[in-house]
Amino acid sequence: MSGRDEANTSKVSNNVRKSSSANVSQTSFIGNASLNASTLNANKTPKGSRNGTQKSRTPRLGKSPAPQVADRFIMRRNSSVTNLSSSTASLNLKGNLEDTAFQDGDSSPRTVENRKNLSQALIGDKKDSRILEFRAKPPPAPEGFANPFSSLYTHSVAKSGAVNARKIPRAIPTAPSRILDAPDLLNDFYLTRIDWGSNNYLAVALGPSLYLWNGETAEIEELFNLSSPEVPEAECYVSGVSWLQGGNFLAIGNNKAEVQIWDVEAKKRVRVMRGHSARVSCLDWNNHILASGCRSGEIHYHDVRVAEYYFCSLKAHAQEVCGLKWSPDKRYLASGGNDNALNIWPVPASSDAKKDNAQLDQPVASFNMHQAAVKAVAWCPWQPSVVASGGGTADRTIKLWNVQMGSMITSKDTGSQVSGIVWSEDYRELVTGHGYAKNELILWKYPSFDRVAELTGHTERILDLCASSDNSIVVSTSADETIRLWNLFPIDLEKKKKDEREKSKGSGVLARQCLR
Repeated sequence: MSGRDEANTSKVSNNVRKSSSANVSQTSFIGNASLNASTLNANKTPKGSRNGTQKSRTPRLGKSPAPQVADRFIMRRNSSVTNLSSSTASLNLKGNLEDTAFQDGDSSPRTVENRKNLSQALIGDKKDSRILEFRAKPPPAPEGFANPFSSLYTHSVAKSGAVNARKIPRAIPTAPSRILDAPDLLNDFYLTRIDWGSNNYLAVALGPSLYLWNGETAEIEELFNLSSPEVPEAECYVSGVSWLQGGNFLAIGNNKAEVQIWDVEAKKRVRVMRGHSARVSCLDWNNHILASGCRSGEIHYHDVRVAEYYFCSLKAHAQEVCGLKWSPDKRYLASGGNDNALNIWPVPASSDAKKDNAQLDQPVASFNMHQAAVKAVAWCPWQPSVVASGGGTADRTIKLWNVQMGSMITSKDTGSQVSGIVWSEDYRELVTGHGYAKNELILWKYPSFDRVAELTGHTERILDLCASSDNSIVVSTSADETIRLWNLFPIDLEKKKKDEREKSKGSGVLARQCLR
């Protein structure tokens, strides 16, 4: 132990008395020194003291000196610093490795060889060059070279859970993808002139005629014409159209208070159903049940499977029914009327229980907060209890309703007459068609109702809106006698393939369960 350490040890002990004439030098204590009998010699002068002697007192029996706890731990780095300095010197680019003098004296062949290898790996043969300097880009890898470690450093950001991938906003077209001429299109706000079926046919009512536009081939054919020598064209017209989901049957309402069912594939009228007292302006299917609303304010239920089709009547509105839509789960029917009301009706019982369905005058919910006719009615496809409705010129608002709670969720002033609403489940958006005074389409983000885009092009008010069978195209009709197709919701091909695989797996499991 050095003289300085012995001085520190004597300082720690509480039983060692300093001499008044001795000047003991004080140094920092490195570590916790253990005290023993050999440390406490009676009359030993520390080497570190400058002058005088220091007397020590023998400690009493039964008592041991309390150890001094240091406040920090400082390592001795004399050799480490020397090694670091020598290593730095050995890598001096301007020096010579073989002639380097190591300060720590470690010049064994193994150490020298290790330093040579390190220097060779870091700077190569060019010892006089600079490592950190600006140079040209490295040459490209040879053709066909594959880095075996690329998978360790590259990953898909979209699939990583640690990084929130931000979706790139899609390009929303400002112009329609196709414009179709629609002569003799009736400028009547309360009618339903178009509907796109699951067979990819667009049904368009132009006066007394009904045309079919093929979405794949863009061919147009006339299905029928209501006029005859006895009935001129000015006195008859098609007032409402609706496709049966998953089939080739088309329901048509006219101003003669009739509901006709047409087989499009056979181009043949299957049935004519009467019972209304005025024109039928809107229709919608719930499997085999067809709901039709007329100008008198009534809603009729028809069971198309049986001969006696009529089995239920609803005293729905005080004025014309201009909007009808079944909910996605087919539990409720939403009806909008010219009396500014939106009513929600339960699904009726089967046609066999006619006594129970004779009169259903009490809706599940009735909303009367619009200030104009409610024609635009559309259910949220992923929230079956949420329905959207739009008001006419005096109202100009879109309102969202919760059917289960019987309350309004939100209301948005659009500044124009609302004539149609279409939802997009894939993009969580909805598009609305407007009449007076802007004659535009507005794309909204749900549920914030932020405006995504405003699409213009129609010169007069928009009358109808509907979506294609795959919900990627929105169709709008206008009083300017044009039909415009807007590609607003492009299909995600990867998601579509995934859905098809899941459906095929589900159908295979169902088939195996049935074959027992």
